[in-house]
Order: sequence, then C-alpha cells, then structure tokens
Amino acid sequence: MVGATVADAQGQGTIVNDDSATAVLSISNPTPAPEGNTGITSQIITASLSFAVASDVVFNVTTADGTASGSAVDYLTQSALEYTIPAGQTSVQIPVGIVGDTIDEADETYTLTIASSSPLVTLGTSVATATITDDDLPITAIHAIQGNGAASPLATQAVRTAGNVVTNVGPAGFTIQTPDADVDADPLTSQGVYVFTTSAPTYDDGAPVQVGDEVSVLGTAIEFFTMTEVSVTSTRNATNSITVTATGEPLPTAMVFSSGSGLPSTDPAALSCGTSNFECYEGMLISIPAGRVSSGNQRFSTDLFGEVYIDPRGSNSLREPGVRFGSTTSATNAAAGVWDGNPEVLEMDTDFMIPTNAGVEFVGGTQFSATGTIGFDFGDYEFWPTTLTITPETNVAPRPVPLAGATDMTIGSFNVLRLCDAIDDRGTGTIEFTCYSDTIVQETDPVRVSLKLAQLSAYIREVLRSPDVLGVQEVEKLSILTLLANQIHSDGGPAYQAYLVEGNDPGGIDVGYLVNPDRVQSVNVVSMQEGETWNDPSSGVTELHDHPPLLLTGEFTGVANQALPFMVINNHTKSRSGVDTSDANGERNRAKRFLQAKSIATLVQAIQTDELTAQIPLIVVGDHNAYQFTDGYADVVGLIAGTYNDAANTCAPSNSVTDCKLGTPNIVSPVLQNAVSSLPSNEQYSYRFTENFGAVQGSTGRDVATNQVLDHVLMNVAAQPFFAGLAYGRGNTDVSGERIRVCNYPNFNAASCGVVAPAVASALAASDHDGMVARFDADCSGDSELDGDTDGICTIADNCPVTANADQVDADLDGIGDVCDDVVSFLLFKDGFED
Repeated sequence: MVGATVADAQGQGTIVNDDSATAVLSISNPTPAPEGNTGITSQIITASLSFAVASDVVFNVTTADGTASGSAVDYLTQSALEYTIPAGQTSVQIPVGIVGDTIDEADETYTLTIASSSPLVTLGTSVATATITDDDLPITAIHAIQGNGAASPLATQAVRTAGNVVTNVGPAGFTIQTPDADVDADPLTSQGVYVFTTSAPTYDDGAPVQVGDEVSVLGTAIEFFTMTEVSVTSTRNATNSITVTATGEPLPTAMVFSSGSGLPSTDPAALSCGTSNFECYEGMLISIPAGRVSSGNQRFSTDLFGEVYIDPRGSNSLREPGVRFGSTTSATNAAAGVWDGNPEVLEMDTDFMIPTNAGVEFVGGTQFSATGTIGFDFGDYEFWPTTLTITPETNVAPRPVPLAGATDMTIGSFNVLRLCDAIDDRGTGTIEFTCYSDTIVQETDPVRVSLKLAQLSAYIREVLRSPDVLGVQEVEKLSILTLLANQIHSDGGPAYQAYLVEGNDPGGIDVGYLVNPDRVQSVNVVSMQEGETWNDPSSGVTELHDHPPLLLTGEFTGVANQALPFMVINNHTKSRSGVDTSDANGERNRAKRFLQAKSIATLVQAIQTDELTAQIPLIVVGDHNAYQFTDGYADVVGLIAGTYNDAANTCAPSNSVTDCKLGTPNIVSPVLQNAVSSLPSNEQYSYRFTENFGAVQGSTGRDVATNQVLDHVLMNVAAQPFFAGLAYGRGNTDVSGERIRVCNYPNFNAASCGVVAPAVASALAASDHDGMVARFDADCSGDSELDGDTDGICTIADNCPVTANADQVDADLDGIGDVCDDVVSFLLFKDGFED
C-alpha cells in the first residue's frame, strides 16, 4: 500500500452466544375431540421443548373445569399428575380421558396447566384449552319421530330419543313412551314407539331392558311395512345405542279403550286418529277393561294358534244394517244406509311380546281385560298385551243350547255343511258328485263319511240337545240323512225319522228334516214351489228354487192328552255370493234372492189366510243366507217376514226381470216375528265371514272377522204365544282354525281335537254354521188366552175348546170330545175354532 501508515496494529473480535441456558417447555391447544356415546376415549395434548436437553425433563399437569366438568362427568380430572420428556427427546403426549355420553349439549372446554421445577427448562405457554366436541344427535321426542300422519317424517334418519319409559318388552324389541308430563298437544301424534333390536333387548352394557326403565335410545327411524320403529343394531356404536338413565319409573297413563271412553271410534267418518283408528296410539300403552274376542284363533303354519280379532269396546264385531262398508247407496236404496265396517275391531297377538303365551287358544265370545301396546303387523293394527286376564267361563266351547222343559216343543235348524255319501254317482241324474271337492279318492273315502256322521251326531245330541224337529240344509240325499239318524240313535240320541225331497240344486244338496217320532206324530213333508221358474239373465227360464221350501206338518205330543198341531217351513235360499258387487253376476244374484223370498212370502201368506191353517203355529226356519235386516239389495228375511222396505232395496239385472221392489204393501200380514231379536245383541250370529276392505284406515289390507246372522227362526202370530226362547248351539263359528283342521277330515287327530274315548269324534267344528233351537212351551195350563176353557189343553189342540175336558175322551173318534158331542156344543166348538 503506498502513501499510508499503520496507526494501531491490534484489533478485538466478539462472538455472540446464541445458545439459551435452559430449554423452553410449552403446551399447545389440542385438536377438538368427539366425546363418543359410552366409555372413555383419550384426547391428546402435546407438551414440547424448544430443544432437546441432556437429561429427563419432569413436569406435572393439572386440569381445571371450563364449561366441561371433571370428576368423570365430561373428562377425567388430573391433579399435579407427573409426566417426563426423556433426555434427548423434545415432546411427550398427555392423554386426558373423555367420558362418552348421549346427552345433547354444546361443545365444552377444560384447561390444562403445566408446571416444572427442572433447572433445564423455562416455561413458555403453560396453559392449553381443550375442546370436547358434542357428537350427540339432538334429542327428538317420540311424537316428532311418529309425526301426525301415516308414516314417520324422519324415516331412514338417525334419531336419538331420551327420557322415555319402557312399557313392554318382547323377544326382539320393546316399546317406550313419553312420560305424562312431556306429552305434546297434538292428538294425532303417538307418544309411543317400538324399538326393534333383532334379539332380546339389552343395554349397551349387556344388561336386559326392563319395564319401568327410563332409557336413551339412538338408532334409525324406519317404516317397517308401515309400522314406525326405531331400529338399533345388536352391535352398539356411535349410531346404535341403548342406555338406562333411571329404573323403577312410573309407567305413563294408559289410554283406555272401552265403550265408556268412546275409544276407538265406531264411526268411519270420525276416526280416533283422523284417517285411522289406531295410528295415533301406535306403540302406546293401552288398557282394555272389558274386551271381547270375536273369533277363534287364526291358523298359520308357523303359529297354529295365531291372532284373534277383538272388539275393545266389548261388542262382538257384528254385521250391521246397510250396504257393505266401502259401497254406496243410490236414490233407489238410500234408506238402507251403509254399514260402518266395524272400525273399532283389531287383532290381538298374545305372544308377540310374551312368547310364553304361544299356544293359548281362544274361542269367539271370550271376555277379557288386558293392558298392552298397539302394534302393526302383516298389514294391520294389532294389540300386544303385557297383562291378560281371561274370564274363564267365557272361553269355552262348545256351549250347548239351554235344556228344554218336558213340555217344550223344540224346533231347530242346522246347515250341516255338505253331508254327502261316498258313492260316486256323477252323471246319474239330479244328484251330482260335487259334495267334497278335494279329490275323488277323498270323496269316496268311507272314513270321511264315518267321521262326518259322528261329528254331526255329537253336535246335534250334545250341543243342540236333540230337538224334536231339526230342519237341515246341505244334505245330498235321503239315504245319507237316514244314516245320520241311525248314527244319532246308536250314539244314544232319539230314533229320528229322516225326511228329504230332492230339489233342483246342481250340486245335489237339499233340505230335509230329522223328526223325533216319540214326541212328534202325524208328520207330513211336502216340497213347495218346486215348479216355479224365473227368467235367469245368464241362462233363460229355469227353476227359481235350487232348494224348494220344504213344508212339514205335524202334532206335538209332549203334553199329556194333547196333540198340538204345528207347521214348519225349511228354507235354504240363494247364497250371498257376489251380492255386494254391482256387476252382472251380482245383479243376477240379487234378483234371484228377491224372487225366491217373494215366492216363500206368498207361501207363508197362503198358510196364514187359509181358514184351516191360520190358527196353527207356523215356524219358518233355515239358512236364508240373509241378515235380519237389509243388505241394501234384497232383504230376504224382511220380505218373508212382512217387513220389506222398497226404499232400502234395489237391483238391476240385465234382463230387468225385477228391480227388487214390491211396489205394493208387504205380502205377509200380520208380520212374522224373528226369534233372533229375542237374543242379546252379542249372541245374534250364526256364521262368521272375514271381510277384506283393502287399504283403508291406515291398513294395507284391513281384515275384519264379522259375525252375522244367516240362520233364522220366524214365527207367525199363532206361534208367538208359545215361544219360550231361542239359542244358537256354539261350537262351530267360534272355534280356532287349528281346531277346525284337526277335528275334520282329512287332518283329523283325536288327541289334538280333544276326543276322549269311547267317543270317536268331537262336537266341535262339525260345520261352518251354528245350529239353532227355538223352544215353544206347549203347556197352556193357567193361560186363559191359550186355554179358553182352562182344562190344561191348548185351544188349538182341544177337541172341545168350550167345555173343560182334560181327558180329551172321544169315544166315537169323530175328532170332537164327548162333552161336545151335543149339537149346541158342537156348533159352539165349530164357531170357536173358525173364529
């Protein structure tokens, strides 16, 4: 360097120390942690050093509540809990236990504070805030899950409901219901719901669900074949959970179904739940203090004694006046009205929730009280009882008619359900081989015939108590009816005489009589109106009566020194097949039924107006295939009885052969009394028919077993004073489907049927109709109206009605008692009889 000099030849440099003497210990806010539903999960908080040090760093952690609570409520408390960061490492994880629950709540927080006495560290961020994320579904009330319509508005969605009480526990689920204090104000929403668990219901911890538990349920709302359920899988997880929150809770107040409460509704225009009678009670607790079973058990291959139909209000699911529910009237039959279809009737499945009830057999007419819940299965609403008390004396079959008095003349009627022999007589004339329709082998099997005869014998003897005269329907021919008479006698019954006249039925079934000659004499049986024809819309002029009315005249000799004259007409009129359908076949059948009834009414009136028969008791019996009121088309029984109303009946066959209007006053006058009206309403039935009304009233296929009167006893004015009572012999319409099966050919099983040796058949299930017996007390003693001369002999049977002659001596056998043989007395007698 040129031109420079050195002033100072020395210099000093500084090295800056950028190393801290101690590491910095800090804690950071963790990632928010979901709480879960049950158990303990860990939320991880990280403590870290600014750099690794040569020795272990020890510190402690203390938690503090924010909005979250420690002490195992929301998280597990830590108090000065010691942690270590090993030498050479820079961090450690701090796990905090998070307590799972199913409570719908806001996200919650707590804090962690770290402290350390280690000389190797200094504290940086010493407090962290941890967030517990609420992952619970909001609590949804049962009424919101159910909604106020036919289906849940939340179907297919995850739901959580809590604070509800278990009311019924079954093998694959249970019902829960809102406590009384939390019920909503909407009458169309149900407060209960069924929880489906696939197998025996348990809580998440494995303990069994019990009635009276308060529970929280997390699952999926579903419509299982239109029944609202909450489905919870057997594998419990964040979306499937059942936990108990209290035990021994009072059950919600049960809704009462009874005539007093007015529930369920009997009016299809004002149903209890708007468009249905039971949807707003689905899953709810129901009390039935006085219910009635209206049919025996249905039979299924997997449930031999299945559901029964019940009327919670205690009635008997009776057919009522009018056209069939679902039909409408017109101006021509408006007075008939429309039957309501018995909307109050539903099914009861006693073993749905209580498997030990499997095999419980019911007969129609059984009275009971019960508590349970409303469910829905196989397209219709059901009642699932938790408690059931049966009135024992009502669950009995058979129920015989009352014992008749010695002076009672008993007149019965019984459709024996195709009593046919085993002879193959097809193509031999009027008798057709169509009696038993399964196979030819079964048709000609003598075992079938033997069993049928034994069944009918048992029923007639044990249930109908061997009436003096029994009008029978659906008998193939006289020879098989004679075999039945012989069977009855050999079984210990009376030595009946059989009577039958072949009719016009293409299937070969006819009407006939069994008459006890020990008590009925001077018998004569004549087929009436058999030659009458009508212009059939489908085939032209043909016989009107398939089974012409069969007239029996006779004298009842059950009272000493008296032979009481009487007459019986046995009818089997056209079936109701197709009548409720307004098509060509329905109109044809309506017309034929009307014309048959009009013909029979003409016969009745001829007897009533003939001076030789007007004062003789006339009893009209039979399977009339008609109700005791109009069906809106042809009131068969009303026409025969003299109470027909043109404004309530109509028909329109294609050939206009009739419009089912009389157009004149009733043919029969004075009117006949229907003995059925003497029975309590719940006993007014002889046949059961299960109606299917289709998809109505919340059901996908509403079935209703309906009890109806098809078999009648009508009495003229002369018979009415003698009438002492009527009863149906119960043993056919009321029994279960399984009983029908095992008591009949070809599935007969003596043990299952309840047959006890030496009997070979049961009186049960002998037919599909119940027979009936009317009692007429022929003892006129003390009745001045029936016995004018008070000699104990009824006037119509008295050979001298103006002078007492209890011995009825008639030495010259002229039909006039000896005391009336003088001219004056004879004239008085003759005048008295004719007047």
